[in-house]
Amino acid sequence: MKRLIIYLIVSVLLIACDSALDIEPETKTTYTNYFKGEKDVAALLYNINYTLFHLLVGEDFLHQIVAIEVDRIENPDYLDIKNLVPAKYNNGVSWTSYYSIIYSANVILDNAYRFTDIDVERLEYYKRQACFVKGYCYFQLARLWGDAPIVPNSTIVTAFPREKVTKVLEEAIRNAEIALELPKFEDLVDENGSKVTAKQYGSKGAAAALLAHIYAWRGGLLGDNKDWERAEKYCSMIINGEVGYYELAANPEEVCTQVMRRNSREGIFEAEYYIQDDQFFSVRPYIVFDLYLGYPIIDGELPTNQKSFEINITTVKEMYGEGDRRLNSYFFKIDSVYKNDKGETIPIKKAFLYKWRYPVYEYNMFSEKYEFKVQDVNRVIWRLADIMLLRAECRARLGAANAVDDLNVIRERAYGNRDHDYRASEGNLRYMIFKEREKELLFEGHRYNDVIRNGYWKTELTSAFTNMTEQEFNLGAQYYPVASKAFYHNDLMRQNEYWLSKGIK
Repeated sequence: MKRLIIYLIVSVLLIACDSALDIEPETKTTYTNYFKGEKDVAALLYNINYTLFHLLVGEDFLHQIVAIEVDRIENPDYLDIKNLVPAKYNNGVSWTSYYSIIYSANVILDNAYRFTDIDVERLEYYKRQACFVKGYCYFQLARLWGDAPIVPNSTIVTAFPREKVTKVLEEAIRNAEIALELPKFEDLVDENGSKVTAKQYGSKGAAAALLAHIYAWRGGLLGDNKDWERAEKYCSMIINGEVGYYELAANPEEVCTQVMRRNSREGIFEAEYYIQDDQFFSVRPYIVFDLYLGYPIIDGELPTNQKSFEINITTVKEMYGEGDRRLNSYFFKIDSVYKNDKGETIPIKKAFLYKWRYPVYEYNMFSEKYEFKVQDVNRVIWRLADIMLLRAECRARLGAANAVDDLNVIRERAYGNRDHDYRASEGNLRYMIFKEREKELLFEGHRYNDVIRNGYWKTELTSAFTNMTEQEFNLGAQYYPVASKAFYHNDLMRQNEYWLSKGIK
């Protein structure tokens, strides 16, 4: 019940404001009168993680569509998104949810002194959790919008300008470094003293992963080797077990059946999507569920049914190559022969997504049938394979001799042997690491950021980027335009220059 009360308080506060950056001070009284003990702050943290935080993982859907691997797109709107048509980006994505969560985290930090019925160390634990949330949100703001406002606390009511992306990343780092003092995941306990089993909460390992990705992003942005060195350090802390115990799944099939489900040994940080927490199935963990998913996951779907996005068998065979076990784990029986009722062979070009296999159905009283709604899985934000390939990239950037080591470990799992270790004849090592991330993390939402971080936007994205000049790109083409809501009552707000040149004001 207490969690429900806190949820209602949060909801009223967020709905009552014109934007997350324009909150009326009188709404604070409910919070200040409510804070007492650990169960109160735990309830607020619960709602940050379960009722708000999981909404964020889909808010980069436009960028995901831009970079996603696809051979056929049915809906022309998606083609417009891939080609940066301004009408599809105007008010398409707002940063309101990020600032709502930053506000809620600031509420914990600003009111920590009010908690009297709580152990000092436990209070520090919740403050560090709040900093982890803020660090993640500012990192996402920097990747999605570049320049963005920085909100110092939950009490100042004023208009905030956009700060330079470097300053936003500094704020992300500052909070992530505080969060690094959190316990290891295996040592996390909740307000009742019970072990935390959900990897959605901040932990020492999750904070290290956040710092690794922040420094790698800044390294790609600024080209400073010091950032790559720091990113490599945090990756190594995770891989070496210094910040928690993480272990690769044994093979690609376990990646699908364990890692892509929830809370596996390989998972580092995840967004929880238990069905009981989202009874209306309003949010999807991955956008590919809406775009690709069909036969054989969904009952009643036929191989011949068209989906919004389709990827060809020849494409995925060329991507993975002979002997790569991910091909027949991530896709369903890739060499199957399909026949109709007459026994005639049906030519099927497309590959069927099989990386996620846990469909949920809901009874529809009107059709009197059970209809597919969602997959019962978490959104895995960071896992050990991601961190290992990121370390390989860092080391390749630094010219380290051991840059191939992590790449070869991931390939060994993929093929089941060491016959596919990297060889110089393959070409540029960093590009091969990028292509390995593309294969290993397929459809998990990483590719756009990997392209931008590596500077491959002219060759790995659409013709809109291929035909773009460096000058246009540097005006902010890789970022979202600022949504119109952010300009309400804020004369300090400025639009992204690239999108302003395209008519979005």
